Amino acid sequence: MDQHQQPDFAAAARALEVVVDNVKLCSNIPAVDNGAAIGRMIDARMDALDARMDALDARMDARMNAMMEFLEQKLGSFEQKLGSFEQKLDGMDCKFSTLDKNSRARAINSAVIRPSMELVPMYNIWTGDEITGCPATLRALDELPVSELSRLLRELGETVPRAEREKRRLVKQAFGIIHGQQLL
Repeated sequence: MDQHQQPDFAAAARALEVVVDNVKLCSNIPAVDNGAAIGRMIDARMDALDARMDALDARMDARMNAMMEFLEQKLGSFEQKLGSFEQKLDGMDCKFSTLDKNSRARAINSAVIRPSMELVPMYNIWTGDEITGCPATLRALDELPVSELSRLLRELGETVPRAEREKRRLVKQAFGIIHGQQLL
């Protein structure tokens, strides 16, 4: 019988040890451990990206909130100014309307030459309402007490002088009385 070559078990054992050592090192290759390392790396990157996105989202929320507060303040201020402007515009409209009514009344009153002739009433420059207690005739106008003359001048938006004679002259002028008529 021929002698067959026999295995070298010692060499085989050494070779197996080298294989085992190298197989252990295969766990360092990401593809070998079934992609778990790649998955962990992707998870780590995703966690970092999520953290950055959360921080960016928080900063954007803070900026948006600050911007909204700023805009709300500006809008409130604008609405307040608009309301004030509307009030002033309404006041001006009232004044212009009243000035027009008083101008027409003056034109009609300019024809009053006798004490018994009727006067067209005047309107309060601030409210636009007919002045209460407006004298109905030239005689009634001439007989008004000084305090009433002052009140009429104020309601007509005129300056109120100290002297009675000047008050009477200004009231007549404000009413449109152009004749220097005075009752005796």
